[in-house]
Amino acid sequence: MSTKLINRTLSLLELLAAQPQGMALTDIAQQLAMPKSATHRLLTDLAEHEYIQLDEDTKYYRLTLKMTQLGFQRLAVDNIFQVAQPLLNELAQISGELVRLSLIDSSRLIFVAKAQGATDALRIDTDMGNEAQLTFSASGLAWLSTLTDDEALGIVQQQQKRFQQRGDKVSPFHVELFYQQLAEVRDQQHARFQNSMGLGTAAMAAPVLPINNRQAVGVISIAGPSVRLTEKQMDNLLPDLLKITDILSSLSVGISFPKNYQVT
Repeated sequence: MSTKLINRTLSLLELLAAQPQGMALTDIAQQLAMPKSATHRLLTDLAEHEYIQLDEDTKYYRLTLKMTQLGFQRLAVDNIFQVAQPLLNELAQISGELVRLSLIDSSRLIFVAKAQGATDALRIDTDMGNEAQLTFSASGLAWLSTLTDDEALGIVQQQQKRFQQRGDKVSPFHVELFYQQLAEVRDQQHARFQNSMGLGTAAMAAPVLPINNRQAVGVISIAGPSVRLTEKQMDNLLPDLLKITDILSSLSVGISFPKNYQVT
């Protein structure tokens, strides 16, 4: 896209932002000192991307709420971290292990925030922005359990295809066993997985579910060495994990979880 076209696009958006009732094509072209044909093409392109709409009665072009939505979406990212980080810190202190928040980005689950509770050299830590391997992680199973079996399988197949296209190793899995795992996670309200972050590691995770919505917007997980994060210890930590996810779920009424969010 040329600099001239970018400038024209921004000028057009700014012009219509000051005219909530909209403007006619001729008036827009005059204000921007653009040919009418070029103005119409630009308006058509922006309408296709849902930034502008044409009022069929008045024939005026006006902005949609998409610009506002994008602004709130950006604010929501900061809001999520402001709300979630103290909760992650609390759970990390209770568990003495790595606690992470992952958010759903279309068909991906991306780790976006963490708190480290381990105080000795034997600990697990990871970089943010990584994508969870859905069938072989507690976080992945926790999210997929909130979907139907068919939806979950479709998302897994999408991930496997992405991994294959970029040359990553794709571990085989048995579909019926996968469905059994999802049923167990739904019944137990959380997922557990051994060795998902390497041999000798363990993790547990629970989905963040908005009020009156059974599809997760994110997942909170606890991960650590399996010598510490035993089945008994996970039993002990389960009430705390569910409490934190319940708190974040209840707060989701007042915050917006962004879609298509990814750490870069």
